Amino acid sequence: MSGDGRYLSAVALFCASSALEPLTEFQVTVFSVQVKKTIGKQYGATGMTVDSQRDNLYVALAAGDALSVIDLHTLKEIARHDTGPRTCPTHLARIGDNVWFGHGCDDNWTGGVGPLDTAVYTASRSTNDFPAYETTALAGRGAYRVGCYPVAVSVSPDDQYIALGIQNPDNDVVSYEPGGVLPVQRLDITEDVVALRGLARARYTSRLFVITMGATGGSPALRIIEL
Repeated sequence: MSGDGRYLSAVALFCASSALEPLTEFQVTVFSVQVKKTIGKQYGATGMTVDSQRDNLYVALAAGDALSVIDLHTLKEIARHDTGPRTCPTHLARIGDNVWFGHGCDDNWTGGVGPLDTAVYTASRSTNDFPAYETTALAGRGAYRVGCYPVAVSVSPDDQYIALGIQNPDNDVVSYEPGGVLPVQRLDITEDVVALRGLARARYTSRLFVITMGATGGSPALRIIEL
């Protein structure tokens, strides 16, 4: 979400990407879900996070071993940061002045977390909870038990709620207060499932953006939920 609330960087396209056919572009939409612009040469675009002070969008390029920076006023790439060979960055989180990225090319527990510049939450479909970490030494700060399968996480702009996306027949999104033991809200949005990294919160509104897909694949859909 851009700082002025005008643009939503839609993750719908690259949620459907695969190792065999990584996507190389993504779309920027307005709240009416009309496509504003397609930005190319974004090799394996996956995770996103916004620097709302500078109105820049950071994009993790899993197939390009880099993080690109998009100016949300011009909708053009203004920088690209190399993350090293075969790092395959996928997850992004902005903490203060720093952008943290989760990386790993192989599905064999060899990934890691690194800062681009200096409580991070993570979702892994192979576990039944969402672990939380403090942001200096990345020490564990507990976890939120949700059952199978956690795939997405988004923190509200005021840091009061954590929305957790899961691929579960009964619930699509579960919300907790930070440090909470019991969920404060459960949402069953659709017969489809939440896509990997398919949650985002609007900065100035109560809207939750959810990317969903069929349980066996297919085209992703963008859903807007008023909380």
